[in-house]
Amino acid sequence: MASYVRVMTAPFSLLMAKSQSAQSSGRVFDAIAQAAEGAVQVPWGQISSAITRAHADQSPAVGGGIAAPYAEVEGMAQSVCVFMSLPQGVELDSPDGEPVDLFFAFLWSPATSTHTRLRMRAEVSRHFKERKLGDVVRGAPDHDTRQAIFKEVWPTAGWLG
Repeated sequence: MASYVRVMTAPFSLLMAKSQSAQSSGRVFDAIAQAAEGAVQVPWGQISSAITRAHADQSPAVGGGIAAPYAEVEGMAQSVCVFMSLPQGVELDSPDGEPVDLFFAFLWSPATSTHTRLRMRAEVSRHFKERKLGDVVRGAPDHDTRQAIFKEVWPTAGWLG
C-alpha cells in the first residue's frame, strides 16, 4: 500500500500520494488506485478498473500538464481526491499536447450527488487555474513541501494523518 497524507476539506478528502514513476496512463491509474485503497477500503484493482472504464473514450488531461481523471467506485463510503505527481510526464492526448505530470483523481462514492461532484472539481480546478498551483507544486522539492503547499491552499482543511 502506498503512503499518503489525508486532508479533509468540504466536500472531499484529499489523499496526497507519494510521487511515482509511470510510463502510461494505465500505470498511473494503478498507482492512484493503490494509494487510495487503504483509505477507501476498496481493492485497488476495482478502483483502477473504474477509472479506466470512465476514460475509455476520452482523455482526463485538461492541459498545462494536468489531468483530472474521475470515476464512481462501488463500495466507497465517501468521495476522495488523490493527488499524484510524476517525475516525468506521460502522454494522454492533452488538448495542448503537453505530457501530464500532475494528476488530481476524483473517486466518487455512488451516494455522492452531482452537485457535490461538480463542487469538488470546481474547487480544485479554480486553485490550479487562478493560483498557478501546478507551477508551484512542480517547484516543490519533496512530498512534505507539497503537503505544506496544499495546507496553505486549503487552510481550513483538517489534517488526519
